[in-house]
Amino acid sequence: MEYLPLILIPLLYFVIAFVKPHLPFKWNLCAICVAVSASWMSLLGMWFLGIDIPVLPIGVLMGMSISGLMYRLEPMYAKRKMKHFWLVRLLLILGGFSSVSLLLNRRFEIVFPVLIFTALAIIIITFLAQGMTHDDAVREGTKEGKAQKLFKKLDNCC
Repeated sequence: MEYLPLILIPLLYFVIAFVKPHLPFKWNLCAICVAVSASWMSLLGMWFLGIDIPVLPIGVLMGMSISGLMYRLEPMYAKRKMKHFWLVRLLLILGGFSSVSLLLNRRFEIVFPVLIFTALAIIIITFLAQGMTHDDAVREGTKEGKAQKLFKKLDNCC
């Protein structure tokens, strides 16, 4: 059972790679990422059902998915010129590692609070801690000739 991922991942990869072009919708996910995620989800499900599956391969595959998610988010932050991706990256890796470790050690009562805390911290950094100061906003608004409208929005924001 320890080597099941070595069979499951290539099998799922080829199935997904062949099916993906024939889907009636655009699916912007890579086949290997989906195969890895489906593999650890399958193995985790079997483990929860009591089948003797070693947790080390499940943890490794889950870690690969966390890293894949991090690299998938990076272009989104860069495209929108969002700041502090270094902190999002760190939170995602630490929160993901903690969640996987707790889950595989059957510490179910702590897994969801860690996931929720990690998600909230990432949301706060992504949307509220972009470092845009009042002066930055005024400079940016003045460049576009919208300073008056911008002043009103900033002054009445709270």
